[in-house]
Amino acid sequence: MAFFVFFVFSVVKLAWWGNGRCGHKERREHKEGDVATGNAENTKKETEGIVMKLTVHPDAHSFLAESEADLLLREPEASLIYGLANGARMNPAAAPDGLHLATVWNGEQLVVAALTGGHNLIVYSGVDEPMAALQLVAEDLLARGWQLPGVNGPVALSAAFAEIWQRLTGCTCSPGIAMRAFALYAVTPPPPTPGDFRLAARSDLDLVHAWCMAFYDEALHGEAGPPRERIEQSILAGDYYLWWHEGAPVAMAVTNRRTPHGISIGSVYTPPALRTRGYASACVARSASICLMPAGPSAPSLQTWQTRRRTASIRRLATGR
Repeated sequence: MAFFVFFVFSVVKLAWWGNGRCGHKERREHKEGDVATGNAENTKKETEGIVMKLTVHPDAHSFLAESEADLLLREPEASLIYGLANGARMNPAAAPDGLHLATVWNGEQLVVAALTGGHNLIVYSGVDEPMAALQLVAEDLLARGWQLPGVNGPVALSAAFAEIWQRLTGCTCSPGIAMRAFALYAVTPPPPTPGDFRLAARSDLDLVHAWCMAFYDEALHGEAGPPRERIEQSILAGDYYLWWHEGAPVAMAVTNRRTPHGISIGSVYTPPALRTRGYASACVARSASICLMPAGPSAPSLQTWQTRRRTASIRRLATGR
């Protein structure tokens, strides 16, 4: 059965300005062998008679072994955190150094899942009242010395974490970028567009890397894009698509963050001089059609992201200076 999901996410920037005394100065370094031991770290806290258990996982295998079933109950909404964790599980070598993965449980109910690799904290919750669990996550991150550049999650959830982080550190928050997640089950072809659709090849690495950096600079306000080595790995894995016209690439789309029934399309980019000609729409439509090819009893879903500048759903946190 096909369905369409619309969901609004929020990113909250946590910028450390001034002398950096808002929180710890350095993130705790993971000791050599932490991941190899496979030992999770558990913390329990009782708030108003409710016992919450925070688990910090040594790797993505442990994180998903505990949370996968619950995350997949709301697969489109959880696609960001699940897709990132699943990528780290499938290819640990490509995972960010010091990847932090945590879950908070109330009995047998997953209250909050959180993930960061040194960039934005990704938060997910399937409950209506996650404040106590978010508090536990924030306190643990501060105790470990994390200085988060941002938090990304559904609007109310990221705002709640921002409020807690502000209270614990003395930082202030302000709006930033809004993102919308969609689940797609069928493609309506756009008007005919001149050109050809191709997989990117290793010979396209310089161009793809430059376009990725341009996309991050324009759409995400200069946030660091993927390193060149990871882009090359993704090209070789068949994740980058290009639309060509008159012998040159004119638009790009990237597939990533696979889930059991879906895959995301992002980093959709056309150079400014080539926009409004339908190139990106054509590239996304063809990419989506490939992703939606049946691979079993049902066709996979597709999540795409749309960003807008300076809306109320992204907040920046600073020291209040």
